[in-house]
Amino acid sequence: MKKLKLLLLFLLFGLFLYSKFYYYDPGINCKITIIPAFLPSNNNTKQILKMIKSGAPDDYMRICKYVSVINKNPSCGGFDGGCFQPSKPRTIYIGNDQSNIAMSGAIIVHEVCHAIQASERRPMSERECYAAGNSYLESVTEY
Repeated sequence: MKKLKLLLLFLLFGLFLYSKFYYYDPGINCKITIIPAFLPSNNNTKQILKMIKSGAPDDYMRICKYVSVINKNPSCGGFDGGCFQPSKPRTIYIGNDQSNIAMSGAIIVHEVCHAIQASERRPMSERECYAAGNSYLESVTEY
């Protein structure tokens, strides 16, 4: 009986970890680990990814291809943006999500742009990546 309780506790803990810190889309085998933030975060990263999938499928496919970890702790991008470190090519860092799910998606698309640049061994271009983020915003919002 004690082993059964321990097994149940282990399964519940695993389910909790999966529900909070792992994104999986079986349709395209998209697997992304989400490192939680210790700072307040108002948006759910999984919701943001689903919004990108729905509103900008091409951007979503790029995220799934080039990113395996989204770290929500600010590393080099400050508290309201994101960053990409070439030394960790499949990881993007997203700071506080600014209470704006569309802007959070644009930040993810922007940082994925840098991941693509690094993968293709091109120089980091903020102009190109801001354009990618802006294009994403235009695709999911109406004026």
